[in-house]
Amino acid sequence: MSRPRRLDSGLPAEDVVAIERLVALYGHAADGAARLEDVFTDDAVLDMSALSGEVYRGIGQIRAFFALGAPPHPPSHHSTNVVVAADADAVRVLSKWMTVDRASGGLKTGDYADVVVRREGGWRIRERVATARWYPAEPVRMGSVPGAPGPPTGSR
Repeated sequence: MSRPRRLDSGLPAEDVVAIERLVALYGHAADGAARLEDVFTDDAVLDMSALSGEVYRGIGQIRAFFALGAPPHPPSHHSTNVVVAADADAVRVLSKWMTVDRASGGLKTGDYADVVVRREGGWRIRERVATARWYPAEPVRMGSVPGAPGPPTGSR
């Protein structure tokens, strides 16, 4: 049997896929406050302080945070642009998050910086730090950006 192909992450391809799946599962778990034990370690740290939140320590505090529902949570969580990298100290994951702001209907975006570990049940997030990248007070519409083209005026 041949050794699994390694990606730029320094990990076997199946580990990278499992970690990407973990990042995707987070959105579903956060939206339903369920299966969080499939996403986080028991001693995980979730740092939401950059988003006017707190630092939640342990699966119990994390579960209580997501159980608050909406608000304060957005209607849905989405992650994209997942990059996995292993170094001598840890396996790190960088991804972008986006969600719709309930008040304005605008898009809010930011980054997640994770440290993930392999447990008996698979990969889990041990530490997640959320940061805001673009958090507008008002939604930006195509026609409202100076110099941007407006909507089409006729059919072709």
